[in-house]
Amino acid sequence: MTRSAPVPLWDRWDDLAPRLATGTLLAAFDYDGSLVPIRPTPDEAIADPATREAVARLASTPGTTVAIVSGRPVSQLRDLLDADALWLVGLHGLELVAPRGEILQTIDLEAAAAALAPLRSQAAAIAARHPATRIEDKGASLVLHTRQASRPTAAAAIAELRATAGSLSGFELLAGKETLEVRPAGVSKGTAMLRVRRDAGGSTALYVGDDITDEDAFAALAGDGAVTIRVGDEGPTCASHMLRTQEEVAELLARLLALRSS
Repeated sequence: MTRSAPVPLWDRWDDLAPRLATGTLLAAFDYDGSLVPIRPTPDEAIADPATREAVARLASTPGTTVAIVSGRPVSQLRDLLDADALWLVGLHGLELVAPRGEILQTIDLEAAAAALAPLRSQAAAIAARHPATRIEDKGASLVLHTRQASRPTAAAAIAELRATAGSLSGFELLAGKETLEVRPAGVSKGTAMLRVRRDAGGSTALYVGDDITDEDAFAALAGDGAVTIRVGDEGPTCASHMLRTQEEVAELLARLLALRSS
């Protein structure tokens, strides 16, 4: 899909509102940077009580399905939100769970974790050579975090991991905001959202995301006529609409609640 400049959401709200108010709705939100603000470390990115309540209320309104999408494991999302009524997509699509359901693995995660074994010590060594960077081991994927490093140090660490991991068979490199992830190839937020869309239904789908990793979902849902919203004014995107700041997501939740509850 060709990237272009998205339209500010509020400029089109009057046209979109009737569609979002009627029929069934699948509303999906990326977690870090969309539903909650980006923080220096993932442990600090905690949804506040108002956000938790708004998400839970939206999921309980008739004809409305809510999905939370993240690079985090599903187990973390369950701790961060009132998740019983939510669809959860974890590890950028490697994990998927329906409301009150069991975690479904979209690939063999144990096999992927074993295949990453040769890279683990090399990745740890890269982080050790570059101050204020760190490796997050998710089992089936490895993530280099550079948010707290100087820009030259971050660039050097990313370049070294790219050179080291780029030829690893069956895996691909995914750049995010201050991250570089080595993950199994062929699985993304886009593939996961197509599966959620198929299984959860909804006459209209809405997806909100802020990161490069969300572009896969924007592109995948475009052919379905979804309302896709990029958080942040950072140039061309596959999303059709944009919100300039993360704080505006709270306003979107409030407006959706008003539409779906009336």
